[in-house]
Amino acid sequence: MNFVAIEKIKSLLLAFALVVLGVVCIVLPIDSFNVIKTVLGCLSIAFGIFMIIHYFVNIKEAPILTLLNGIIILGFGILTLVFQETFIWFVALALCFIGIQYIGMSIEFKRVGDTAWWKDFLYGIVQVILGIVLIILKAAVAETVIMISVGIMFILDGIFIFVMMFLLKHALRQIVRAAK
Repeated sequence: MNFVAIEKIKSLLLAFALVVLGVVCIVLPIDSFNVIKTVLGCLSIAFGIFMIIHYFVNIKEAPILTLLNGIIILGFGILTLVFQETFIWFVALALCFIGIQYIGMSIEFKRVGDTAWWKDFLYGIVQVILGIVLIILKAAVAETVIMISVGIMFILDGIFIFVMMFLLKHALRQIVRAAK
């Protein structure tokens, strides 16, 4: 099997998996949210411990930020597993923070003359609004909103990969015909 065929199969499997995951997130939003929350909490604890150990093993060379980041990530993981509703707050605050960053970047883009600055500005506003909505909503509703949004994104990504694979296959056929 050649490289292109293997990449095609991998891409189609990824696309299918994304569509299936998206449907699962939409159909079972609370269950899928709890699984993601638990996995993320466990991974954060493991990564936080790894960073802390890495700092102390390489204490002469590792920057202090390694230790601080390890403590923060470890704390995030513990809070995520112990206090279930805390995770929603982290997601909401992260959305607000990311939105504010996009708004700031869009202002800089406008200053330098980028005509598409408004796209980042609009994206930032949507992120901040979504973050505020998640803060206001009750936890179960917020979890459902998050997972339905994630499910829609997964489905759209999967469809996009399917379409790109079809277009790529069509383009490769044209190249082969032109080469003959």
